[in-house]
Amino acid sequence: MYLRLLPALVVVALACLHGAAAPARVVPAGASLQAAIDAAAPGDRLIVEGVHAEALAINKAIDLVGRPGAVITGSQAPLVRVHDARGVALSALTIRQTGLKPGAPGHAAIHVARAELRLRDVRVEAATAGVAVVAGGRLDAEGLAVEGARGAGLLFAADAGGTVVGSSFKRNGVGVWADDDARPDVRRCAFAGNHHGILVSGRAAPAIEACTFARSGGEDVHVTDQGAPRLVGAGARPAAAPIRAGLVAAADAKAIRRVAEDFEADFMGAIEDQGSADIPGKQLSRAFAELQATPLSRKRLDEARRYLKLAQQAGEAEAFGPAYHELDRFLRKYEP
Repeated sequence: MYLRLLPALVVVALACLHGAAAPARVVPAGASLQAAIDAAAPGDRLIVEGVHAEALAINKAIDLVGRPGAVITGSQAPLVRVHDARGVALSALTIRQTGLKPGAPGHAAIHVARAELRLRDVRVEAATAGVAVVAGGRLDAEGLAVEGARGAGLLFAADAGGTVVGSSFKRNGVGVWADDDARPDVRRCAFAGNHHGILVSGRAAPAIEACTFARSGGEDVHVTDQGAPRLVGAGARPAAAPIRAGLVAAADAKAIRRVAEDFEADFMGAIEDQGSADIPGKQLSRAFAELQATPLSRKRLDEARRYLKLAQQAGEAEAFGPAYHELDRFLRKYEP
């Protein structure tokens, strides 16, 4: 009896296994990828081959997987729009925004709104901005590479969030921009040749952990408005040691600001005593402004020491009391 039923049971088991796996369809070069997306059911997987010169709109849970050399390209903005869907995934693809058509809005190459998107080993070559996550969007990215965007390589705005791990941002206006109330996690990412590595504005509070920065034209981490980046692990490092992100450890920054505030009191007292705000103190005031930055970056610290040296060479420093000498001695601990 059992032997007679065995072939039927095997067939049923295989059918169940086949039904559990997401159906995969190959979309070759020259075929319409958007048409394949429209025809797909939630949970389907599309294997992308070759170059597809078209803009895409995705509003269902599908998985786009690129084979070697797979590229989505065009001058549209956005080039890939993901909206009102969960479970959307892109992997092993190059998204190449070649420029903008006249009158086209300045959206990112990938635009995510009211949706959840997973990116794995995706490269974005952007003319305007790389990836924009807005309006409650969520991004889970690993191995993302964004290069050449005039704006932000990756933007989190409004109440958007997510995690970016092991990704790189090169030669963008800003590597990662967290704005409004965004609270993304940025971990083990590499920034090189951007104007600002990470920009924090509005009331954004991104977590920044173990990132590296090189050749920033502006600052590694630039904070405006009420931005409050969370520097994971900063307090656990020894005194006088900057964390890997190029930011001075929190305890050290607090001590530096305390000494700098003493210097400011002496500076303002000297101005009051001499009865004029025109006394030579511009270099010293510039140094103090650098030291009050939040968060305090190693680059700002180096700039402050440079202004102090210029003040000393100009003979300005001696007019402002002993706090100058204390500040100078204190900052020497942070020399490379």
